Amino acid sequence: IDYSEAHFASEELLMRMKSYDDYEEHVEDHAQMLDALRGIAAEHARGETALVAGRATETLDFIGKHIATRDRRFADSVRNGL
Repeated sequence: IDYSEAHFASEELLMRMKSYDDYEEHVEDHAQMLDALRGIAAEHARGETALVAGRATETLDFIGKHIATRDRRFADSVRNGL
């Protein structure tokens, strides 16, 4: 979770520096992922492990889609100087 927070913060800073148009939607994804990770960690800490694997899989799927779409779009915009 700490790594993800630091990664997202640095990515969001770069997006702000570049005045990225899709900043708010991108940040919403980051918030959703962090909420999911914190929820999984809390469930695990309470010993509620029955649903952790399914929630982890859902979160990984979401992250994969985020990388393939929003992150790729941002990287392309940086590469193209937009």
